[in-house]
Amino acid sequence: MTTLWILSCLIISAVIKGSGAEQEVQLSVTDYGALQISMVRHGEKYATNRPCYAYEDVSPLYHGMTHVRGLNDKVGTLTFKVNVPVIIYLAIDSRYPYIHGDEYEDTGDLVMLGGCHKPRPVKFPIYRSRKVHGPGLVTVYFKSSRMTGIFLRDNAYQVRPYAELKVTFHGTPGR
Repeated sequence: MTTLWILSCLIISAVIKGSGAEQEVQLSVTDYGALQISMVRHGEKYATNRPCYAYEDVSPLYHGMTHVRGLNDKVGTLTFKVNVPVIIYLAIDSRYPYIHGDEYEDTGDLVMLGGCHKPRPVKFPIYRSRKVHGPGLVTVYFKSSRMTGIFLRDNAYQVRPYAELKVTFHGTPGR
């Protein structure tokens, strides 16, 4: 599966470069209603209605991604538009069951929710979308209320950063 993903990324990247479309387009998020757009970083405000809740211990892998900030408790459908393909990351409160089925995969990474949140800090495992979203309308659905952060990484068809790359070898090495 990983090999197929890497091969797909390389092929799409080669096609894009071969077409003369080498000019990088910056991610733009529009039509986001009451949501707010900011940057993922240590100390970043978590929710629109919790001014002192903040992200802590943000890994360099996520630092600088686009943060789609909404209410503390997200429920129902959140929508926004993007102008380039994106990978969605969800940082989900570990105190509650995971509700997004197989649409996302566990990265094994965490971000902490701190600031004035009590108890503090709270672990938020990070999940990555299994498919690329956009350009166009993006939808994130919450069938139950959850404290969740939404991060976007553009350049979705480029090979993932080395820290995300997972390669599985079958068989015994050296034979």
